[in-house]
Amino acid sequence: MERCFYGAYEKEYLYLFRDIVAHVDQPVFWDVGANTGHNSLFMGQYCAAVHAFEPNPFVRNKLEDKI
Repeated sequence: MERCFYGAYEKEYLYLFRDIVAHVDQPVFWDVGANTGHNSLFMGQYCAAVHAFEPNPFVRNKLEDKI
């Protein structure tokens, strides 16, 4: 099971997403199955817009609290 170390979960993917959008004018990030928004919150620093979808109402409430 993957664990969270040094303040981020799957840090290599976050850096990959960040590096990709660095080459896009006004990037938009879509996070389908956003869970509690880890990726969405990170990418919000680098994108013009973020669209996060989480169908589970319990988890979605946690995401909304973080926003």
